[in-house]
Parts: sequence; C-alpha cells; structure tokens
Amino acid sequence: MENKKFELTDETIEYKGRKLHRVRALKDFECQDRNIKKHDLGGFVETESNLSQEGNRWIFDDAKVYNNAKVCDNAIVCCAAEVFGYAKVSDNAMILCGASVGGHAMIKDCAMVSDNAIVFGESRVGGNAKVFDKARIGGHAKVFGSAEVYGNARIIDRARIFGKAEVYGCAEVLGNARVFGNARIFDMAKVYYLAQVCGNAAICGNVLVGCSTVISIRCFVSSQEDLSECLELQKTTLKSLYGK
Repeated sequence: MENKKFELTDETIEYKGRKLHRVRALKDFECQDRNIKKHDLGGFVETESNLSQEGNRWIFDDAKVYNNAKVCDNAIVCCAAEVFGYAKVSDNAMILCGASVGGHAMIKDCAMVSDNAIVFGESRVGGNAKVFDKARIGGHAKVFGSAEVYGNARIIDRARIFGKAEVYGCAEVLGNARVFGNARIFDMAKVYYLAQVCGNAAICGNVLVGCSTVISIRCFVSSQEDLSECLELQKTTLKSLYGK
C-alpha cells in the first residue's frame, strides 16, 4: 500500500504466547490533538491488520493490540492498555492506563475505558461514557450516554447504564436492569432482573432492587426499609399527579 502510515519494526516481545511488533510512524499526523511525528515509535501489534493504515488512530507507549482486535478511525490505545480477541475500538474512543478490552466488545464514539477496567464479552461502551478504576463490563451489557461506571462496580448480562447515571463502589447491575437519568448506584447495592432506577434516585448500602421494581422519584435508599418507603411515596406521588 502506498502512503503507509506505519510499519512494523524489528523490536518484538512475546506476550501471552504471541509475537508482537512495535510500530513506527512513517509520516506526520494528528490523533485527537496528539501529534505523531515521522519515525515516532508506538505500541505493539501482532499484525498490521490490528491497526489500519487509514485514518489517524494510534497505539502509544507499550499498549498492545493482538489476536483479531482492531483499532479504527481516530481511536487511541495507550499506557499499557490492551485490546485483544475480536474487540473493536473506533471513532474517538480511548483505551488508557492498563485497561483491557477483549472478547467481541466494542468501544466507540467518545467513550473512555481506563485504569484497570475490563470490558469483555459482547458488551458495548459508547457515547461519552466512562468506565474506569477496576470496573467490569461484560455479557451483552451496554454503557452509553454520559454514564460513568467505576470503583469495583460490575455491569453484566443485558443491563443498560445510560443518561448521566453513575454506578460505583462494589455495586452490581445485572439481568435486564436499567439505570439511567441522574441515578446513582453505589456501595454494595444490586439492581437486577427487570428493575429500573432513574431520575435522581440514589441506591446504596446492601439494598437489593429486583423483579420489575421501578424507582423514578428523587430518593436516597440505604436499606430495604427505605426502599419500601420510597416505593410507597412514589405510589402516592404518582396517584396525586395522574389520579392512578
């Protein structure tokens, strides 16, 4: 291919049974306001197909992209992060600081996965969402909008986190649960099955929100007793508003 953007150097490492090559830029270009100069060294790939010659995406530092993973468009992978399996990082997404993206996961738009976060399975992270610290996103879960998942939080199965919602601490959202709006789920709280938490609700402590429970009013729930009171208040509020 003419006008190649990078080449594989002779500098190699053995990583998880695979031989990876450090890349070197063959021309000047810009990737998300970062200037890459001709001859600059980048991170490691297994083959050229891991990092397309088109677009302005780049792998920095000692980051690694291998197996059948692809970095596309203007995406960045840097700071010891790794992308592997059949994962795809596209648009203006960033994988930073030791994060791992594997399986068939997709990170797109302006999403960021950083620190020691792991995204795997068939999960998706998009929009302006951020997944960081030691958070785990797996299964068919989706995190998008301006949502944030961090701490040791875990989002799995077909759960959805979106809007400006935050899930952190050791909280879990699983099953087909939805957390959105300005809702916050933290501490050891768990939202599961078909439950929905939205609005300005805050769920914490060891509270379990399951079945088909819907919490949509402003409330702070730190115990199962709080949850019962919240649901009763919500019922009364909705009745006064809609007469139901």
